[in-house]
Amino acid sequence: MTVRIRFSESQDDQRAMTKAGGQIVVPKDKKPMFSFPSEYHYRQYLTYRREMKNAQGGNQGRN
Repeated sequence: MTVRIRFSESQDDQRAMTKAGGQIVVPKDKKPMFSFPSEYHYRQYLTYRREMKNAQGGNQGRN
């Protein structure tokens, strides 16, 4: 089952989408969207986004 979500201009979101096997699609007469071939790929995208966000924040506030 294909999963489509709102397009993001964030380069990190686009990198995560590509790494997860997604692509940008433009449905007829609609705005661009991120499209994933399955729920598994979409979950991978969420994981990669979370990893990128954590890498940017580092271990601030943790000892």
